[in-house]
Amino acid sequence: MKRNEKAQGTVEYLIILAIIVVIALVVVTLLFQFTDAGRGLRQADSDIKWKSATPFAIINHVQSSANNGLTIVLKNNTASTINFVRMCVSGAGLDCDRNASLNVAPSATFTRTISLTTAPACTSGATYNFVKNNITIDYNNVDINSLREQGAGDLVGTCS
Repeated sequence: MKRNEKAQGTVEYLIILAIIVVIALVVVTLLFQFTDAGRGLRQADSDIKWKSATPFAIINHVQSSANNGLTIVLKNNTASTINFVRMCVSGAGLDCDRNASLNVAPSATFTRTISLTTAPACTSGATYNFVKNNITIDYNNVDINSLREQGAGDLVGTCS
């Protein structure tokens, strides 16, 4: 009888151990899913802040892994024509739009590509992040020249 009880105790111990391992695997899986969701939330938060920014909103953006360029679609979110001068995404002013200035009608959109020289290379599927303090848009309106819009939020996206 004693031998049977020992065997039963061993089997019960192994079953409890298996249940603990299964629970641990479920917890780890859930943690990884929440971590991935957090990345998506950062990008969604960034998109919301930038789409409502004024005078210029960023309605779409992507960093290319092929040439490390940042392509941005901007929109004039005001009721008057504004002269877009340039946009920079680095505090040093090295990564800036080098195209000629552009008059932008109310609610009009336009696309600019910034050749990134100081930003780290972007690999396809990886996340990029430009800090809001380093994002500036220079513009002129009808009454005042040399105005600057500071980043509404970090610019977060996925490399293509």
